[in-house]
Amino acid sequence: MVIERERCARGVLYAAGAGVCLLGLTSSAQAWIEVGDAGDGVGGNYQVIDNSQGATLTAIVGNTDGDGGDFVDSYLLTINDPITFTATTVGGAGFDTMLYLFDVNGFGQVANDDVSGISVRSRLVGSSNDGTGITVGVGTYLLAVTGFQMDPEDILGQTIFDIPIGSATEISGPDGSGGGSVLAQWEDNSVLGSAATGNYSVSLEGVGPVPAPGAVTLLGATGAFAGGRRRRK
Repeated sequence: MVIERERCARGVLYAAGAGVCLLGLTSSAQAWIEVGDAGDGVGGNYQVIDNSQGATLTAIVGNTDGDGGDFVDSYLLTINDPITFTATTVGGAGFDTMLYLFDVNGFGQVANDDVSGISVRSRLVGSSNDGTGITVGVGTYLLAVTGFQMDPEDILGQTIFDIPIGSATEISGPDGSGGGSVLAQWEDNSVLGSAATGNYSVSLEGVGPVPAPGAVTLLGATGAFAGGRRRRK
């Protein structure tokens, strides 16, 4: 994918490769533009956000494509300020998004489907509100952007996050049957034929690039975990 940056007609940044205007971002803001396919986060398959596109990180822009089998994009980044941390899919997202946060070893932290009962955008903050008691700290994390209803699972096919119907707005902790295990695969559980895909932009606060690119990996100190993406229609 060829990446360019241009100005939108109203003076905001435009990611030509993703076809997304970053609404509300000025020319001094720094957005990470997806390079190629960011990967689904399984087995170290992710994109490291480093300083090559700017020292300040205010957004991530990219796209997923169901026809190409690209349903999940994952990014390694640093949470510098857990109190102010937010990750929100903004107006540029043209589909029903979901956001997931994992620690550097692949263990689930928080997830969200819908920011409100009338919006299909998604928003993460630093603490769960479903009674699981998860609070993130300063450190390196994996942020996954996907569409409804693409679910992260452990190697046994157990769901890591349980977001029940009617609770789509909750900030969920890893309360699924596989919540105590690392990310090993993704399952397309959509009743509509396939999970939603499209262009997205994720507005960020309290985060930055990974300080030393390549110094940390999703494999962690315990070694690699096996897995892959599975889909069903």
